[in-house]
Amino acid sequence: MKLRCATWMMVRSLTLAVLVAGWSAAAEPVSLFDGRTLDGWDVIGCEAEVQDGVILLKGGNGLVQTAKKYRDFVLDYEWKALKEDNWDSGVYFRYAEVPEGRPWPRRYQVNLRKGMEGNLDGFNEGKNAVATKAGDWNRFELTVRGATASLKVNGQPAWQVDGLEEGDSHIALQAEVPGGGQFLFRNIRLTALDAPSADAAEMCQGLPLVFSEDFEQGAGRWDLTDDKAWELREYEGGKAFGLNRRISNYQPKVRSPHNIALIKDLEIGDAVIQFRVKSTQDTGGHRDCCVFFGYQNPTQFYYVHLGARPDPNSGQIMIVNEAPRTPLTDNKNPTPWGDDWHAVKLVRRVEAGTIEVYFDDMEKPLMTATDKTFGKGRIGIGSFDDMNDFDDVKVYGK
Repeated sequence: MKLRCATWMMVRSLTLAVLVAGWSAAAEPVSLFDGRTLDGWDVIGCEAEVQDGVILLKGGNGLVQTAKKYRDFVLDYEWKALKEDNWDSGVYFRYAEVPEGRPWPRRYQVNLRKGMEGNLDGFNEGKNAVATKAGDWNRFELTVRGATASLKVNGQPAWQVDGLEEGDSHIALQAEVPGGGQFLFRNIRLTALDAPSADAAEMCQGLPLVFSEDFEQGAGRWDLTDDKAWELREYEGGKAFGLNRRISNYQPKVRSPHNIALIKDLEIGDAVIQFRVKSTQDTGGHRDCCVFFGYQNPTQFYYVHLGARPDPNSGQIMIVNEAPRTPLTDNKNPTPWGDDWHAVKLVRRVEAGTIEVYFDDMEKPLMTATDKTFGKGRIGIGSFDDMNDFDDVKVYGK
């Protein structure tokens, strides 16, 4: 559950090729499956065997898991479902040990379920729109490096997702035979990618990474307008930080958001702000979250109000300047809230005065504005008067 810089689809393939070249050094692909035996694999809780040069997931619920662990890699593999309908399997990576009493890890999985083939579970931006072939062989190429993963399906780019937790992990084929039927896998090859050098800063749109937060170590790096309104919450993929009430004890001097969490000791001008957010209470047209930037003091700042139903006071880019909030936009686009996690990105350029806000769709901004009132300032997240959980905050800037 952990966002790196989300690049536009038009340049994803080129970006991926350049980055892989920069990371992979002289690494060569190695075969994880020799076509004859399951040497190098552990069969856990299921039945698997080699037939005619392929791995057959034969029965049970469990994993066929690599004996070794890997961190950054390109995994190239082919798969075929033998069930005629409602097939289901997957490939796991970057996961912790399997929890006791469960046959599979909680994350991350490239899904092979019918109708969801190629989807990365738990990420709205990890949805595959490239067609797969029923009853035939399909080739997937999964690239995982740092906090970013991307997938090619039958040679076509499918998605790129940011915000993964980093670390060494096994790679596993999921057996879900009682419900999802038998599966075949073959031509499983892995290219290990070297980590970048220590002085190679993570960049996004020409800006270096200056802040990253996944809340696994708590929320001590944030200043809160109301300490009692915020709390850490546990999810399957880790911790998130969110609001536990709509009504805050903080009452601003002018009409503006009540619940604000500002990053400590960080003031920047040009910025790319990314995070994931989940609405935790269905308030209908009142669902919202806020992104704060150019924050000077409690009565002078910018914020984006991602309200479900836009009107002059909702769903706009706002300025607070010693007076009640004022919209800089006349946005008519509703923010498409649901009960799942959503991805948010804000891009600000001080000299040009441009502000772009993205919600789930990282190619087309939900709203844009131009204003040069404030320059450098603090960065934050929060809500006007709604309830949200936040995770995987990344800020690039200067």
